[in-house]
Amino acid sequence: FPVTIRPDGRWGCTVYGMSPRAYPDMPVNPSLDYVAKVYERDFWNPLHLSEVKSQIVANAIFDAAINQGEGTWRKKLQEGLQEVINLSNAKAEDIKIDGVIGTKTIQALNSVDQVDLYVNLIGLQWERYHLIVRKNPKMRDWYRGWMKRVARTVTKAVHDREARGHK
Repeated sequence: FPVTIRPDGRWGCTVYGMSPRAYPDMPVNPSLDYVAKVYERDFWNPLHLSEVKSQIVANAIFDAAINQGEGTWRKKLQEGLQEVINLSNAKAEDIKIDGVIGTKTIQALNSVDQVDLYVNLIGLQWERYHLIVRKNPKMRDWYRGWMKRVARTVTKAVHDREARGHK
């Protein structure tokens, strides 16, 4: 199983991205089923990702929320969405950037161009990693892995899109 041991990192040892600091009751060797249930409960469901019409967009939000924080990504999602609304003349109502992912946010999210939204959200994720390193140079050790993470997300999205016949 993927274990990362970084005593100098904020979360120390992680297993599948989960840390005993964040999940003190987690098993020493959690099963994939356990991890999936926790991620669904703590990330997928609170962000209402089952209501997002684009699986690629939902996956990008999910990945960013796991790695950068679900609370952070509530507002990042809304900021990115509002930017797409403003720049694309989308027929969506402006949304409040309040971290509440409710009906208005989901309706607006599903009404904008999903590729524009996806690209914007990936940009916000990338930008946040850079900000973290600028604020705390000790986090530079994590930077390469974060960039690989973003690259994997983009590569998977491109592959999934091509697999569905979109070029």
